[in-house]
Amino acid sequence: MTEESIPAGTLYSLAHTDCRTRLFDNLRGKRDWFEPCDGRAIVNDTLRDFENGVPESELEKKYDVAVKEGDYSRLVVYAGTGSGLITQRQPVAEILDEIEEQFGERVKAVNKHLSVL
Repeated sequence: MTEESIPAGTLYSLAHTDCRTRLFDNLRGKRDWFEPCDGRAIVNDTLRDFENGVPESELEKKYDVAVKEGDYSRLVVYAGTGSGLITQRQPVAEILDEIEEQFGERVKAVNKHLSVL
């Protein structure tokens, strides 16, 4: 998946429309996970169809077509628990610069606190 292939608004939607599910594992034939294990995925057409009662056998066919076409309105896009923190689309370099800056600020704060002790 490339950034260009991700529909506009997808990253923002991570923060607002995700759920825990085993559906995508089932559709991909990976049914051997332990019962408490599942994944957090962005809600998409596949999940909406499932919630509306479309049988898994039909969803599997649609999922297979989506794999061939690269259709992320149906394919799984997993989202970690931090997905709620995503509020905008940014290049990775910009995100890393922000992290480095925030880390530097924290290190200075800790050093300042330690110098007082």
